[in-house]
Amino acid sequence: MLKKRFICLAFFFILAVSVFVFAVVDKTNRWHSSTADITLLIDSSEKTLQTAIDSGLLFGSHTYSVSSSSPAGGHNADKIWVSVQDGEMNLIQALTSSNSLCPANPLIIQYTGPADKSNAYHYATEIEVTISDSPMSLQDAIDSGELCYSWENWIQKLAIAKEWRGVAMSSDGRYQTVGGGGGSYPFRLYVSNNSGNNWTGKSIDEHWTDVAMSSDGRYQTAVAGLSGKIYVSSDYGNSWTQKYDSTFILIKVAMSSNGQYQTAIAGGGSSGRVYISSNYGNTWTEKSQDKFSGIAMSSDGTIRAAVSTSTTHGIYVSTDSGNTWTLKYNNWPATEYLTSITMSSDGRYQTAAVGTPTATGKIYISSDYGNTWTPKEENRNWLAVDMSSDGKIQTAVNEGSQYTSPGRIYISTDYGNTWTPKADNRYWYDVAISSDGAIQTAVVYSGTVYVSYGD
Repeated sequence: MLKKRFICLAFFFILAVSVFVFAVVDKTNRWHSSTADITLLIDSSEKTLQTAIDSGLLFGSHTYSVSSSSPAGGHNADKIWVSVQDGEMNLIQALTSSNSLCPANPLIIQYTGPADKSNAYHYATEIEVTISDSPMSLQDAIDSGELCYSWENWIQKLAIAKEWRGVAMSSDGRYQTVGGGGGSYPFRLYVSNNSGNNWTGKSIDEHWTDVAMSSDGRYQTAVAGLSGKIYVSSDYGNSWTQKYDSTFILIKVAMSSNGQYQTAIAGGGSSGRVYISSNYGNTWTEKSQDKFSGIAMSSDGTIRAAVSTSTTHGIYVSTDSGNTWTLKYNNWPATEYLTSITMSSDGRYQTAAVGTPTATGKIYISSDYGNTWTPKEENRNWLAVDMSSDGKIQTAVNEGSQYTSPGRIYISTDYGNTWTPKADNRYWYDVAISSDGAIQTAVVYSGTVYVSYGD
């Protein structure tokens, strides 16, 4: 009987330990505040972890070391265990590693943990931080890229001064295509297969107004504004074939993540047109509609949204793959010009940009599939906006007042609620960002092409 009781006690002890270990690595636990519990030395100056996050001190050229002010029990920065691109390690090691606090790819679900379990380590899932007024675990902040990307550096990668108007990229940012043209100066599409580092011009000269591509970059569609032609590529932009000739001026184009479903919009005269394709851009069906100036669609192509510049002057949403459209919002002055719209892969988050010659335009955001809209950043001439697949990271370009007062690039990491200026003052015209928001490419009207890799 004694032996049986001992076995039972041993079993319950093992079960209790198992539950404790699971709790330690459970990514939902947030036990300790970064505001007071955790400090570290940054450039020999003591900072709390939260202050370092708020001040943007966890990326860039800084020195990091352990502070003696953190309380005992695994709160020192060298006793906090994180998962980053370079593997599992303590926070100080991660901050001084080659990729800093970049997210691991693929992300781990649970930690393996430090080899020496005798130290009072805390996992980053147990440390609570605040990002853009939202509480989350330190590991969640790392996984989302919040503590890795600053987008301070924008590098000129295509030094051809043209009237660039459109840019698109694959979900990983590897494949990119830009196009433009204005007045009597048609020119080529330029494509990149190495994340915008090098570019190759293609042979077709047109007045390109926009380009879209599938998530893998294989399928691409470009619209030529003045000629009204639609060109498609199924080999990553290497060769292009004309598939449609409209009598209207083509403005924008969007496609589903697999490239099968596409929508192009055109304006001119007293009305506009919407063109729909469900076979990778090979054939198109024309539909009468208001004069749209921007178009976006969900990953599967079911949800589509457009902005109109006609007398109705509003935001339209379609939930049947672009066959019918419903006006969702039109409460703004007639002087404001709706220029662009984008959405998350599931269509839940949508953002529309408004431009005005007097730089009084706003950004409007929706978190309910385009049903209701809230104005945010204002007093700028917004020309284009794009967002990450989950909608959290968003980038908008402000052209400024053309030829008199150039604008900047603005980035939001909280679903469009707040915006931070980036890059130098230029006449920014369009922008595209990768699925995770890290790689971003923006084009300048009567300028060149710039790329940011998140640093």
